[in-house]
Amino acid sequence: MYERDRSTRQSGPPWQPTKAGRLVAWFDILIGLALRSLLAWIGYVSADGILNWIAGNAGAVIENGKTIAGRGVGKDAITLVEGLNLGDLAGSAIASLKLVLKPAIILIWAIAALVLVAIFLTLAKAGRFFGRLAPLILQTVFVRSARQYS
Repeated sequence: MYERDRSTRQSGPPWQPTKAGRLVAWFDILIGLALRSLLAWIGYVSADGILNWIAGNAGAVIENGKTIAGRGVGKDAITLVEGLNLGDLAGSAIASLKLVLKPAIILIWAIAALVLVAIFLTLAKAGRFFGRLAPLILQTVFVRSARQYS
């Protein structure tokens, strides 16, 4: 085996993570959480503006739909579209979406943050568990191969 510098020497088996490796992993988790938080914040801030833009254009879209239906099918289509009262339906759907969207963004952000941290902790525990099994596995493999070639 080659000689390494003592400052980079790791105490313990090579399959166990070093303290610096754990710090880097936690730094990666924090960067991931920061990026997810930034995206959630952008969505939270822009949700009202986007929904107001959709609500403002919904009336024009419905009126254009009535005009196109009146030219293609006739007055029966206009009567049917007016009877459906799509303007009120679109307005109430957008109002309901405004009520639900911001809490949903916060809930999805929180669940994703918990899952991100839980995955890291689970993988760290699994690494330690399999790290303890590694010497046994290596010993079994080497003993079998030694028996096979003797």
